[in-house]
Amino acid sequence: MKVEINHLTKVIQGNVVLDDINACFSCASGENGGRIYGIQGINGSGKTMLMRVICGLVLPTMGTVSIDGEIIGKGISFPRSIGLLLENPIFIDEFTGAKIFLFSVISNDLFRKRRLAIRCVVSD
Repeated sequence: MKVEINHLTKVIQGNVVLDDINACFSCASGENGGRIYGIQGINGSGKTMLMRVICGLVLPTMGTVSIDGEIIGKGISFPRSIGLLLENPIFIDEFTGAKIFLFSVISNDLFRKRRLAIRCVVSD
């Protein structure tokens, strides 16, 4: 997977939140496995907003984000194979971590196939 960010700018109510960001993240799989990237910055520096733009939750004011050559907001609305957990997660108390993971995998698969109903039964 390759994530490319080109001249990304996001302005909200006249405030520049992201200013001309350029980056390339390559997550090749195979013998050497994937890569893990970290984004570091002080509070309010735009880390969360950048992740929202990469995942298609927010569109950029200027510039582009592309995933494997497909531009978010033009070629695709959301990346096909990116999961994101922002801020404070909310979990269902009765679900184990495994059940939450399985539910998210099934939900994502059904969402991509545009099915309307989902039924998830998991046994311990």
